Amino acid sequence: MRKVNFEELRELEIVLEHYGTACNCCGQTQKLVLTVDRINNDGYLQRGRWQKRLELYRQIIKDGFPENIQVLCFNCKLGAQKNGGICPHKTRRRVHRQKLPTKNGDMNAEIMTTGHPMWDHFAESIATLLETQECDNTLTISRELLGNMRIFDVDSSIEWLQDHAGFCDCEVLLNVDGVEWTDQ
Repeated sequence: MRKVNFEELRELEIVLEHYGTACNCCGQTQKLVLTVDRINNDGYLQRGRWQKRLELYRQIIKDGFPENIQVLCFNCKLGAQKNGGICPHKTRRRVHRQKLPTKNGDMNAEIMTTGHPMWDHFAESIATLLETQECDNTLTISRELLGNMRIFDVDSSIEWLQDHAGFCDCEVLLNVDGVEWTDQ
């Protein structure tokens, strides 16, 4: 059993004071089960740098509380890690994903639809990026995000978005997100 590290708890308290004292997913407020998480699911880029939670909390404070950090409970964080980056709390309302035929015939590639477990992350990423840049009336952001995820057939996914009134990145949020399409 791990001993309580009071120094770690003090650093965590400082971090929680800045980011909030509740899990961003389920609302859990018990501080002993709260931790931090990278919003873009890119924590692996820093993992070698932060071998211990205490080092992580200290670096967050030293970096001036970066905007790409959120508070999660360990259940939601682990659930997201085991569910393709999306907490099961957020995917339970979604339709089960189906493999659709892709343009290039690759049966391992997937098509991004509103029923995909990663849809919420995809839509939230578009919204975050559109906060800092204007929509250029194309699907540039969507195309880039899908390409970075590396499991999607980008062209087939873009075609699906356009078939469902998502002709630019802001229309993906306005016309496609939140609609339960029956062809999934």
